[in-house]
Amino acid sequence: MLALYRAGRQGEALGAYQRARALLADELGVDPGPDLRRLQVAIVGQDTALEIPAAQDLPSVTRTVTFLLTDIEGSTAAWEADAGAMAVALARHDELVEQVVTSRGGRLIKTRGEGDATFSVFERASAAAAAAIELQDAIFHEPWDLQDPIRIRVALHTGEVELRDGDYFGRAVNRAARLRSLAIGGQILCSGAIAELVVDSLSDDVVLADLGMRQLRNLARPEHVFELRLETASDVPPTQAGDEPLSGRASPRS
Repeated sequence: MLALYRAGRQGEALGAYQRARALLADELGVDPGPDLRRLQVAIVGQDTALEIPAAQDLPSVTRTVTFLLTDIEGSTAAWEADAGAMAVALARHDELVEQVVTSRGGRLIKTRGEGDATFSVFERASAAAAAAIELQDAIFHEPWDLQDPIRIRVALHTGEVELRDGDYFGRAVNRAARLRSLAIGGQILCSGAIAELVVDSLSDDVVLADLGMRQLRNLARPEHVFELRLETASDVPPTQAGDEPLSGRASPRS
């Protein structure tokens, strides 16, 4: 479990715990011991004590990347309702995120931040947009064994950041996190920078809905926000007043 967690595979680490618990119950009729239970709680809470200390301070590098940030809507209530089922669901959620992100050429840096958040990085904005759409579809169609199915908020933003010790820092990271906080479950929000980069590469069944300028908490500069969504002839979501749907062939400035 510890090795999987330190490799950035939290979902698999929690899955290993569930398998161990089931084996102990089936073979011996006992529950996991206190050490194993404490480790499981620490992994769920992403306890910093589990991290491997950095062997040396590496110089920082500045680069431009695209971030895909997610978190689970209503996760606190789900944990309170059924912690065991939520632990299993979270492990599956993490597996889906890792599968989709890596299949699209991105890197799942880690699950981090408040609640059940994930943080992924892509070299190409178009790949991040495709991953976001695929991930929302996978989450939506997964048969969750919960009172309410898992729904995630997703935000996409491109910007210049500092890469240091394998982690990313800077104003672009903060902007992406604030953008995610505006989303609701099942929604993908994009910054204006992302919209400019991906609009010409979107397929005909994907649109960008212009949600206008939004003020982001604790940030001086407002953001031009777009919603990225898959649209079909049988299910066309209504736009908000003032929204301007844009096809993949249009420009956010048109």
